[in-house]
Amino acid sequence: MLAVLCAVVHRTATVRERPRNAPFLAVTALVGNEQHSYGIMQEVLGRTNGTVRIWPATLYGALQRMIADGLIEESEERPAPELDDARRRYY
Repeated sequence: MLAVLCAVVHRTATVRERPRNAPFLAVTALVGNEQHSYGIMQEVLGRTNGTVRIWPATLYGALQRMIADGLIEESEERPAPELDDARRRYY
């Protein structure tokens, strides 16, 4: 069901457009696992076969609004230090 919803939403935006559905795309990328912002962007790009790219400013704005609304939260769990960059935030 989630894949069908994603497919419908993805048809509405192209790489050149700023997707109006960035919060929805970000949340679908977070289903089942925590990700950092670059991982979210790559997940969306992969799920849409390269047709939708969420740019950093769009994604960070969407993430901040969702955090403020209590829809997502920043994770306190981190990967092993040798596999992670301390500046990354996981959601």
